[in-house]
Amino acid sequence: MTPVQARPHRCPVAEELRVAEAIRDMEKQGIFKKVKKPKAWVSDSVSREKPDGSLLVCIAPVQTMNKAIEVPSSLFQLLMNYCQS
Repeated sequence: MTPVQARPHRCPVAEELRVAEAIRDMEKQGIFKKVKKPKAWVSDSVSREKPDGSLLVCIAPVQTMNKAIEVPSSLFQLLMNYCQS
C-alpha cells in the first residue's frame, strides 16, 4: 500500500493554544514524538473537549494506517505467528 499523508482536522481558533499546550505536554510524556523531517505516513489529528472540561487530543489513523495493517483471519493463525517470534 502506498503511504498516505493525511491533512489535520481544522482546530477552532479559540482552542489553538489549548491544543498546542496539550500536544507539548504529550510530547514531554513521550506519547507524541516531534519529527524533524517529512515522514511517509502522516495521520490526521483530532481534538475534542471532554465533559469534565479537559482536552482530548489524538491521532485518527482510520483513513491511513488502519487500511495497511494485515489482520490474521483466525485466532489459530494469530497464535502461530506469536509463537514463532
